[in-house]
Amino acid sequence: MMDNNVKVDMFIKFLKDNSIYDDFMKAYKEQKYKSNIIKKLLSIHDELYLIYPFVWHKTNNGYYFWSIINNKWLLQKENYYKQYKRNKILNKILC
Repeated sequence: MMDNNVKVDMFIKFLKDNSIYDDFMKAYKEQKYKSNIIKKLLSIHDELYLIYPFVWHKTNNGYYFWSIINNKWLLQKENYYKQYKRNKILNKILC
């Protein structure tokens, strides 16, 4: 089982790889939540990373945009996790 910290790191990598990290953070902050986003993500299942933090239709990008991004995350998250595991193994071999 993969550590939640790693899952959150991979999610943030996904957001950055898709050039939507800033949009995600802006949407979260605009809805005036007080808790730290990383703490919030650590407390939920990885399939909810885009659903739970904010209400999609209340953002500048809108519901449709976040729905597409969420579907993309759900389809690609296992690849991100596999990539992390491969890199971890390679680092052990090379170091």
